[in-house]
Amino acid sequence: MSVRRERLGGQANPDLREKIPLEEEEDEGEEEEEEEGSERAEGARVTKQPTSKSGGADGREASPPKYVDLLESLALEPRNVDLVSSQDLNADMPDELYPPKNFAMVEKGIYRSAYPTKKNFDFLAKLGLKSVVYLCQEEYSRQVLQFYRQEGITVYQHGVSGNKEPFVDISDEMIYSALQRLLDVSFHPILIHCNQGKHRTGSLVGCLRAMNHWSMAAIFDEYRRFAGNKARRADQQFIELFHRKFPKVKTDPRQHPVWFLG
Repeated sequence: MSVRRERLGGQANPDLREKIPLEEEEDEGEEEEEEEGSERAEGARVTKQPTSKSGGADGREASPPKYVDLLESLALEPRNVDLVSSQDLNADMPDELYPPKNFAMVEKGIYRSAYPTKKNFDFLAKLGLKSVVYLCQEEYSRQVLQFYRQEGITVYQHGVSGNKEPFVDISDEMIYSALQRLLDVSFHPILIHCNQGKHRTGSLVGCLRAMNHWSMAAIFDEYRRFAGNKARRADQQFIELFHRKFPKVKTDPRQHPVWFLG
């Protein structure tokens, strides 16, 4: 939510003081009072002073408006924004937004993360997800499934066991199917995740990078940034072997994201 009104600053513009002189006192003997009045006018006070057409309370003619009054008129009668609290401005926003662990944007329309929990729901809802590629064999919790139904998110589960050994449990067809969805904007915005958002997710993202002509050095650098000191050589071998196979992944060029080089 944006507030377009601009609040009048507390400090008066010194240029206006030069153009609009303060009222000169009739009584030249009251110089001290005049100096004190000028100091008060230079402060943060911008409230209007009551004036009368017929004259002041002491019978003298009404004084011309001081520059603080003119500044208020230039502000086109702004509302008192002090009455608008931050709670009013953020009434529709949750207090805190928590992204899932290891969350990041892969490319426009594609995100990656670890397994989402309840405290991540408000954040994920802001992404407007259409699809989720789930890379675990375990079933979702009831809470997560209910959130997906509520948001109209379609889940594509590609059950992959953690790759502590060479990647023998995942078929090429499974990887091809996941990549076809990642490279079809009709499934975007889309989230890829496994349990920790490191190895299985990192392997799939690495295959996507290979299809987009990243160098192996850049792919492995990104993989290690998420895997940390638990990087697995087997995952990197899988990505390297896939690099030779990716021409077999059939995609529709009409549905390719703009960032995909093909």
